[in-house]
Amino acid sequence: MFILFGSAKYTWVKLMDVIAGDLGPYGRIAKQYRWVYANSKELKAKAYRMRSAQPALHIDAFDAVAHQYLMQHKDSGEFIAASRVVARDDLPPGVSLPVEEQIGSAFTPALREEGSLVCSEMMPCHYRDDLLARLQEDEDLLCLSLALGASALAGLLFHDYLLVALPIRRFKQFRAQGMRFEYAGELASFDREVANFYLDLRVGIKPGNPLNALQQLVAEQFAPFVNMPTLQETENI
Repeated sequence: MFILFGSAKYTWVKLMDVIAGDLGPYGRIAKQYRWVYANSKELKAKAYRMRSAQPALHIDAFDAVAHQYLMQHKDSGEFIAASRVVARDDLPPGVSLPVEEQIGSAFTPALREEGSLVCSEMMPCHYRDDLLARLQEDEDLLCLSLALGASALAGLLFHDYLLVALPIRRFKQFRAQGMRFEYAGELASFDREVANFYLDLRVGIKPGNPLNALQQLVAEQFAPFVNMPTLQETENI
């Protein structure tokens, strides 16, 4: 039970200390960062800009239907990383998700047979390299945090599977920490640096894993915004 006293800011900080303690090794990430669903043209522009060192915004065909999100450093207010989730059902006829198109006929039988289920893809992660260096942040931990964001967001959107292309090294890290990614192909061949994987969102992370608590925290930060009207990319940015 929490007794509220003093300023609201002080109370929130003490509450976050308790939450962070429950998150084990992921507590620092929860205290220092927030996950932000990009539901405005300003936030989307920040996500687009993070993809390129050029002044012009980098926008592609998937952005018209993508769910963009970012990670924001709380103390500075700066955005350090971004990614996006695209649902198969939101794509125009004849357009496939990139991972789905790459694996083609080698698509895992379980996924192929359950074609009526909603499938989405986490697109590549992007980072502010200057902020990574200044904060001495661990890129692998941020990538895990973005993957949790994609999983939480896809779950809130009632998707069943999340596809992603990952370096084999990161796949092994994610599996070791409790995210149950599986190889999206007939046979698991790890003779290359990057491969395609899927996450069954109906299974989830084991309840006793602190990563599960962090994912719930991320979902709570996204939940108030995911059902708001989406911005059309025809608007001026």
